Amino acid sequence: CFLFSNAQEASKEQPTINFLSAPFKEVLKQAAKEDKLIFIDCYTSWCAPCKWMDKYVFVEKDVASFYNKSFVNVKLDMEKGEGPEIGKRYGVKSYPTYLYINSKGELVHKANSKMGATEFINEAKNALDPRKALGILEKRYEDGAITNNEMLEYVVALKHLRDPKMDEVLKKLMSRVDKAWLKSAGGWKLIENFLYEDDSELFQVLNSNKAHFINLAGLDAVKKVYQKPLLKNLYKASKEQNEV
Repeated sequence: CFLFSNAQEASKEQPTINFLSAPFKEVLKQAAKEDKLIFIDCYTSWCAPCKWMDKYVFVEKDVASFYNKSFVNVKLDMEKGEGPEIGKRYGVKSYPTYLYINSKGELVHKANSKMGATEFINEAKNALDPRKALGILEKRYEDGAITNNEMLEYVVALKHLRDPKMDEVLKKLMSRVDKAWLKSAGGWKLIENFLYEDDSELFQVLNSNKAHFINLAGLDAVKKVYQKPLLKNLYKASKEQNEV
């Protein structure tokens, strides 16, 4: 009883995401029963960022509370048991990858890499928001029923996943938006995420409306964006040994 009591106290002091250990078919049934999405932490035994998430993020009180309340949670070793099959089914190519799946087995949202508690909770919120969930945005894109703002969220998510489809979606978005939209909050988010070169259309938009964007996003944020093409030019000049 004493040992059990101590274990309970330790559990109270150290909250964590409660991971269900069950075959995937049973997990789907449990998600349907609880009317929740499934969160899958896709990891490997040798993945250092995976271990970092276990040690520092999954045990954060706010993280544990949000994920336990919102999802049926599962950990899957991608090299054992059902892991390889699940990885192939949902296109898991790096670790850690986080899958958010509905009870029908359909991908709702996807994210990857090491991240802090706030960002990790935000990914969960994205999964629960039809306007930001990657799987839903992908279907709307393929169906041709996606808005410009939804396409913006989609292409930013693809960027974070390093998905090669990003270039296609970005090109299509740029072909759809007008000057007014590019000066909006959505336009600024696009500039902030995808401005890399000073001969690009996005740079021209920023440079022609500098005061507007400083007022919209702040001087420091605008300076940070200007640094990206500057650094790229410096690296290029260095590589070419161009002293001027």
